[in-house]
Amino acid sequence: MPVVLKRFMLTMVGLNFLVLVGCGTESSTSSAVKGSEADNAALQVMDSTIMPAVTQFQESTELLDSMATEFCSDITSSNLTALQNQWKNTSQAWYQVLPFKFGPMEGGLDEHLLYGSNASFIDSYRPNGVNYTGTVRTNISEMIADTASITDETLLNKSFNRVGLLALEVVIFEVSADQSNDLSDIVNEFVADSRKCQILTGLSNQVLERATSIAQGWHSNYAETGIGYRALIASGQLAELVENEDGTSAISKLTVSIQDYFDYLKNRNLTTEMGQLSSSIWQSVAPSVSIIEEALVGTDQTTLSLNDIMNNNGFDQTLSTLNSNFTTLKTAISENNTVDFQAASGVLDGNFKRDIPDALGVTLGLNFSDGD
Repeated sequence: MPVVLKRFMLTMVGLNFLVLVGCGTESSTSSAVKGSEADNAALQVMDSTIMPAVTQFQESTELLDSMATEFCSDITSSNLTALQNQWKNTSQAWYQVLPFKFGPMEGGLDEHLLYGSNASFIDSYRPNGVNYTGTVRTNISEMIADTASITDETLLNKSFNRVGLLALEVVIFEVSADQSNDLSDIVNEFVADSRKCQILTGLSNQVLERATSIAQGWHSNYAETGIGYRALIASGQLAELVENEDGTSAISKLTVSIQDYFDYLKNRNLTTEMGQLSSSIWQSVAPSVSIIEEALVGTDQTTLSLNDIMNNNGFDQTLSTLNSNFTTLKTAISENNTVDFQAASGVLDGNFKRDIPDALGVTLGLNFSDGD
């Protein structure tokens, strides 16, 4: 598309969007709702579930970054404990966003600086199920031993498997030299070598940059269009204005993304490989299941939920089966049972691949993930 024409289209869509929202906000479900009832419901999921979760994650990373700076100005055991707890809170907030890995989650920062999706740089385990803890440890040890200045650019140009929440977990929860997780040993290492604090604050800032990119993409500026992702997909202009977007419907993006998440839980050793230093993986993964349930049930602001549509279509048995399967998965989480957790995730993977599309009366194409 010629640059002048594309700029003209962006301008016109921006003007049309302002007319559509009128006195409302970008997330108003009354604006630019097109397509089937299922698409309408999917847009409401974006408004009442996804976008608030994205905002919460961004705010959590902002607090984590601030607390990292405060800890480095007053390195004490109590401040380290507070920082570790905030890392856990941030991890939980991340897992509420992770089931919705599309749009801004798959976007990135300035393409001239680095490549790769926001999601993979925040969570290096998500793309391929590889535990990069060893890689992170080696990289941190090398940076501590080096004499070169540790700058934002130093960390900005690191590959995805050397940064993110995993790298922060390694820095905050263990001693680089011997992997001791004793609180006083960790504090002593930070006191003895200022470079570790430079690494900590640099890594926390990089996670904040990614979280901010995701939030801005959803709310106000996706792919440099000057328009939020939700508004673009609601107006039907996403494929026209953003390269590599194929015009897939809102309900398809939502359902396929959740199915892909359950496929990931089923096929990866998440609960035995991630969040081990912080002993937090079960507490992190639980909110992801709750928010998927919320996406189906809706919130107080929802006027048409996905469960409503399935019920209205006469698929009450599907709803009953879903409720039972979610209960089984949550029981496995409460019992820290990896075998049952993966099995229950596999069942829900199948539900989102077949049963839910049938009950919604929609065809989602051939975009489902089949794992490895």
